[in-house]
Amino acid sequence: MLVNDEMNSKKTKAVHGPVNGKKGEKTAKKLTKHDEFVQGLRESAKLLGYLHPVLNTRFGVAAGNTRLKADPNWPVKE
Repeated sequence: MLVNDEMNSKKTKAVHGPVNGKKGEKTAKKLTKHDEFVQGLRESAKLLGYLHPVLNTRFGVAAGNTRLKADPNWPVKE
């Protein structure tokens, strides 16, 4: 018996993804918290300056992705 045949015999439907949308709501809250953190980082840089540079390797950014998101002109150390 195939999976679809078994499902049809039980009168059930396959579910693809979240049914109630709660997972999407949690993701939206995380993005909001992240955006608040980025805004706080911008304000901190204005008050205290750039305390830690972004660390960049030949493969890309090793540390400081959020700092770059807060301010694209953040100092970069190779």
